[in-house]
Amino acid sequence: MNVFEQFAGNLKSFFGPSTDKLACELYDALKRKHLRIATAESCTGGRLADALVSVEGISEVYPGGYVTYSDEAKARDLLVSRKTLAYHTAVSAEVSRQMAMGLHMKTGADLCLTTTGMAGPTGGTAETPVGTVYISLAVKDRVITRHFVFTGNREAVRNQAVREALQLALAALEEY
Repeated sequence: MNVFEQFAGNLKSFFGPSTDKLACELYDALKRKHLRIATAESCTGGRLADALVSVEGISEVYPGGYVTYSDEAKARDLLVSRKTLAYHTAVSAEVSRQMAMGLHMKTGADLCLTTTGMAGPTGGTAETPVGTVYISLAVKDRVITRHFVFTGNREAVRNQAVREALQLALAALEEY
């Protein structure tokens, strides 16, 4: 990644709706609809939970979440198949979906939002470059999965992932 790409990624993490604003909107929508959300995070390392718990009163709609950074934690805490982890790797749509389904089984929350990805700065491959993130949302009887390749440094990738996760949950609530 060259300096310009890193700078552009950092700019993206500062523009667009703030995570504070999105978290407040999500809280309002969840409260209005009498729904609960739970989270499970890998690459965002608790930032999604942090964005939510920054909202006063969030405990009414957010029972909590998991940070499952290792494959072992994903398998143990979210019931992700070890075979899926071995075959597809933790940074995959398949694992992201299983994280959301496992989170739903563990918490029973109406919306189950997950992140998994490669924030960098190292570890990327041609197939899975640094900045690759999968975000899944289990809602009703389906799982929505989105794939992103963010640019910028580790912080920018993680911030963009949190913003996109909150936006995905908000969009799903419009249809709920």
